[in-house]
Amino acid sequence: MKELVVILTHADNEQRVETLKECTRELKAQGHDILISSHIEIPSDLYDQIDYFIYDKDNALIRLDEFEDTGSTVFVTSHVSDFKLSYPIEYNHAYAVLKLIKNAYAISDIENYDIIHFVNYDYVLKQADTISKHSIYLQEYDVVSYNWEGHGANDRFHISSAFFSVNIK
Repeated sequence: MKELVVILTHADNEQRVETLKECTRELKAQGHDILISSHIEIPSDLYDQIDYFIYDKDNALIRLDEFEDTGSTVFVTSHVSDFKLSYPIEYNHAYAVLKLIKNAYAISDIENYDIIHFVNYDYVLKQADTISKHSIYLQEYDVVSYNWEGHGANDRFHISSAFFSVNIK
């Protein structure tokens, strides 16, 4: 099975760039083919570490005033002592992330990959068997994903875009 690891990123400051580099180094050391999908440019020294780079300058964020009337407002919630603080986020980046995923899928299809592992740039997967475990699961299932805490965490129609894998063949 031909496999590709896609790093989804928006490394817009030095700390995020360093995290992206660490993520890339770790995945490359594990021997994976790597594609970085981003809405902004990446540092030139990363090109030697990766196999593909997709740059889509359209970072289509949805503003709060565009989505709050639909009932799909996303909230950030903090629990402090005996109270809960909840406020709407200013921008929803779900559509922008979906574009990064779609762009990566297009390249993987053209290049005849069978499996795609999507990793958010700030998930540094240091255990070499993490991705290979996903590959084993994908022999029986089409998608491997994780729940997250919060709204929709137990809904089978939601996946965490931070780390998931798909069998595309």
